[in-house]
Amino acid sequence: MDSQLLYDEPLYTAMNSNWYGLFHDFPGIDRILSRVVTDLGSSGDGEKETTWYSVFSSGAGIVGTGTLNRNGSITDLDYDNDGVNHFGSPFNFPEEFVSVYRLHPLLPDLIELRDAQADPNRIVAKLPIVTTFRHKATDVMHETGLENMALSMGQRLGALGLKNQPQFLQNLSMPSRPEGPTKVVDVMALDIMRDRERGIPRFNEFRRQIGLRQMTSFSDFVDQRLAQKEDRTDEEDQTLAQQRALAQKLREVYGQHVCDASRIISTTQLSPDGAAGGTGQSPFPDDCLGHPDGSLVDNVEDVDTVVGYLAESTRPHGFAISETQFQIFIVNASRRLFSDRFFTSSFRPEFYSTFGLDWVINNGPDKQMERGRPNGHKQEVMPLKRVLQRNLPGLHDQLDPVINAFDPWARDRGIITAWIGCRSNRRAATLPLTPRSPRNEPAPPLTWIFRRTVWNSISLLIFRFKKARKIPLPPRNPQPLRLVPVAERIPGVEVTDIYMADRIPPGESDRIMQASFSFRIWLSQVLPPVRPGLPQIDADINKAMEAACRPAYRRLYPPPALPDAFRHAGLPDLGEMATASPYACFLEKNAAGELVWDFTDLDQHEIYPGLRPLGCRVYFQVKKASGKLTATRITCVLGDIKSDDGRWNEAVRTAMCAASTRISLVNHFGWVHLACGGPLSVATRNHLYRDHPICRLMWPHMFGTQNSNYLVAKGQMLRGGDFETVFSFTHEGMTDLFQRTFNSYRASVMVPALDWRDRGLPEGEFDTPVQDNLRDLYNVMHTHTTRYINAYYDSDKAVQWDETIMAWLRALNDHIPNGIDGVTGGVVTRESLATLCALHLHGLCPARGAGQLHVELPDVGRQEPGADPDQWQKGACGRVPAPAECQFQPECGPCETDAGSVLFRG
Repeated sequence: MDSQLLYDEPLYTAMNSNWYGLFHDFPGIDRILSRVVTDLGSSGDGEKETTWYSVFSSGAGIVGTGTLNRNGSITDLDYDNDGVNHFGSPFNFPEEFVSVYRLHPLLPDLIELRDAQADPNRIVAKLPIVTTFRHKATDVMHETGLENMALSMGQRLGALGLKNQPQFLQNLSMPSRPEGPTKVVDVMALDIMRDRERGIPRFNEFRRQIGLRQMTSFSDFVDQRLAQKEDRTDEEDQTLAQQRALAQKLREVYGQHVCDASRIISTTQLSPDGAAGGTGQSPFPDDCLGHPDGSLVDNVEDVDTVVGYLAESTRPHGFAISETQFQIFIVNASRRLFSDRFFTSSFRPEFYSTFGLDWVINNGPDKQMERGRPNGHKQEVMPLKRVLQRNLPGLHDQLDPVINAFDPWARDRGIITAWIGCRSNRRAATLPLTPRSPRNEPAPPLTWIFRRTVWNSISLLIFRFKKARKIPLPPRNPQPLRLVPVAERIPGVEVTDIYMADRIPPGESDRIMQASFSFRIWLSQVLPPVRPGLPQIDADINKAMEAACRPAYRRLYPPPALPDAFRHAGLPDLGEMATASPYACFLEKNAAGELVWDFTDLDQHEIYPGLRPLGCRVYFQVKKASGKLTATRITCVLGDIKSDDGRWNEAVRTAMCAASTRISLVNHFGWVHLACGGPLSVATRNHLYRDHPICRLMWPHMFGTQNSNYLVAKGQMLRGGDFETVFSFTHEGMTDLFQRTFNSYRASVMVPALDWRDRGLPEGEFDTPVQDNLRDLYNVMHTHTTRYINAYYDSDKAVQWDETIMAWLRALNDHIPNGIDGVTGGVVTRESLATLCALHLHGLCPARGAGQLHVELPDVGRQEPGADPDQWQKGACGRVPAPAECQFQPECGPCETDAGSVLFRG
């Protein structure tokens, strides 16, 4: 890492000699020096091994040297370790190395989250770092995307300096900490305590022991070259003022004392003038450090090491670490290379393989060089940069101009990005690759704040007063419902080919709910959710929720968690979405035998000007090794886009917009509510009398359908309603979409096995987690309906002789688009009836959602004394009679069956 922080040629060459050697471009000299290094390493002479060995190894390079013995066996440890040189001491990391590795100021308190696929210089959200570690880390990574997080962390780098410690580390929660009442620690204070406990010298003595110049006062922490410069810039004046203020702060913290020149404070290093304070009495530094005896001097000897190296101003251009830290880093980095056989004698094909060795040497599968001569010399693309570009392809363009991936990625050469400041005011100075002007976003208008308060309050009130509703028994003599065009039922919705009930049946009608809904529809006209001049909705869901919703609302309705499939810079893996998400319902095999999502029909409907057309087709291939799908191509308004195209991310967004539009408007509202639920409700009410077993079975699942269909259609489909303002279609385009897709509904779509067959999909060629889950859920419903029907009908003929069932089936076949023959095969049997009932339970239960209705199952065949005969009572039966005992006859009362059936006394 350290070699990547240096920018002048001598330092660059010296540092890289550790790895490659000074003469790695001259093989002949390199081989000679390798032999010299090997001989010195085995000489047994301590001075040669410590002094000359290091000198000559800088020519040959440490890596790959240390032995010329090529005849041993890799199973022989002496042979394997022949090139290791411990310099007379077993390898270890000293406490000093631990001390200088305290790099906590690099961490921010807030991660400035950026979008890798949008403007990398725009901060889309600020993420508290305390929400990103421990058990929260995985969820955050899935929500933000690895590429977005890498870009955000790579763009900025905290300055290693005093008064720049992150606040969260000063008050870090440690729930498992056994001692202390607060269960929190101050990591900064802990750093100082650990150094003192482990015997690390104080800063000045530390410098003496590694051969650096000692400090004589706190003023030595000020850059004297800057102080003596006459033509300083305003920025340099500010820097100098900060350094002087820091020196004064150190003076306040550590204090001063009257010095005593007779007290020798160290024998590690000679005094700069050869005597303590120039008195000639001792060659070692004394308490006065060159100041007059008895004068008031700074307590610079008391400065802790971690405080001292963070306060240092001596940092060459490009250094992230201070002069003192660097000395320890470079000694330990070289020491680690000398002592590890995998960097020395075992760095050869017998251990790495030829391919592996070439990979390490060339920083990847082949050697790549940066364009031009960055920093004045030819330079390979650094390993970290290549690793990032290989594993995060979405960051390729961002990393391309970056020479050193350890740099802040958004800085110009020569301007280092760093957070500066203190405590609650940590800030950053940077020069991004593309200059950006500050965004002066206006404050939200008062009308918007009022609008937000009103709608938040209404939602909270609805939730507070919403109660579970008991389902009453069907009426004894219901008035038949008529199916009329939506345009007739709801004036203003010009849909003539879709039908709904002419009224809400009395038992379903909820006047309070209707009044509330009507009020909200009126209010949406007065305070519409979308209109010009309102603040733009942020792309980040957390930031959008924070802006739009009051805290009480967010507590009640937490923002949704981003699915695991959204892992590439916030974009989904379409292959996973095609098999492991609700969008799996769109996967089909086309006439050419290709696996596709086909949304090209969405281009037939009018959208608002300036919006991107949604018509597209996504092509998938099966990955044989993993059994998963991968998206390879998208055809859309952008063109025929392949996965390696730079416009791929935009094509993915188009496909996901099309999928979410189609599943919301067509599959859910158009099909489940209007095409399936509405006709089922009308047919059941009109043709199944109160005590009929199929009425008992279906009633809890279709009760309330007409009420909800009417209210939702009125609120969403009217001009200016939610559908028009949320989705891309104009009002005319939306109504046209509903009319065209309504007649494409097929009842078999609710039966997973039949739907899979109709879409032409193969069995067992790839993983199908959603399909497997739907089949399991449907099988539960089908098992239940099969047992129920078999309990009442002992043969297929018994079903066919039931005129009530036949009338009900005829009504369903007439009113459901494309009829029900695709499910029943045109034959009425116990099995086809069970399948038909199961598909409605399967299709309507998940769609209706939890909490809308509260079904209390009766104790079959019994009622509590004094109970209302028009209310079902909660209970359990537990006895399952034989089918022969439960043949249903209209003139007799119901008999008992399994507790899962919805039966009641007639």
